[in-house]
Amino acid sequence: MVVGSIAQEAFSGPGDASQEPLLFALATGPALPDVRRLQAQGRLPPTLPAGNACTGLAAAVLGYCQVRGMRAALLASVDMVPSLLPLSAPPLAAALQAATGLGGWQGALQLSPGGLASAGAVSATHL
Repeated sequence: MVVGSIAQEAFSGPGDASQEPLLFALATGPALPDVRRLQAQGRLPPTLPAGNACTGLAAAVLGYCQVRGMRAALLASVDMVPSLLPLSAPPLAAALQAATGLGGWQGALQLSPGGLASAGAVSATHL
């Protein structure tokens, strides 16, 4: 499970990140059945709407796993306005815990927003 973020300006879809935390999931081909099962159980957020892209280190890790046929999933939050950013952590932590069964952030690769933005990109239309 990889945790990343999507710039609010780059997001196009339902919801408004200035009003509420928005969480989405992406998965590599081998992990897609598991991700869909977890989504059906309400343990993972919906798939990132088509036409959006996640960039940076999180996308590079997911792309690396996809090319090598590895199971991997990305849990991404749409960046909120700075004054509301503290409100985005609890839903992200809860989704991560529900998906992995682990408490807190154990077992997850934590990525800082904007880290290595040129490392890669993953589009919702490609996974």
